Amino acid sequence: MGLFSELLGAFNPASHDEAQQNYQQVYQQPHHEGSLTHEALAGAAGFAAMHAYESHLRATGQPVSHPLMKEILAAAAAAEVDKLVETKGLDYLDRAKAKKMAEKQAHALAEQRYGSGNTGFEYARSQGGPAQEFRG
Repeated sequence: MGLFSELLGAFNPASHDEAQQNYQQVYQQPHHEGSLTHEALAGAAGFAAMHAYESHLRATGQPVSHPLMKEILAAAAAAEVDKLVETKGLDYLDRAKAKKMAEKQAHALAEQRYGSGNTGFEYARSQGGPAQEFRG
């Protein structure tokens, strides 16, 4: 096992409430200038990815497979990391590490919310309403 895998293996994804706090800390604050950790960024990006995924499910009304859900969450989490690094001045963070952590965070949040092996389709449908970007 390489050093990167060992470091990532030590990352424990946040709970839904902790990830939501990370989301609010990251998205509702102006420029951060070196004050955020990889963990906070991963929590925020994973949380945002979950809500983007749920919005997608509500907008399309189409169920997805579990492997596709994981791919969508991984892509959305990575995109959120890129967006945050660019817009919040977080160039000091290791993007690859943050992306892997955000992916792990999004997958953990999905398992917490939907249960192991489920895709969240029924959950998203039960929320109803229009698909819109999550604002916290």
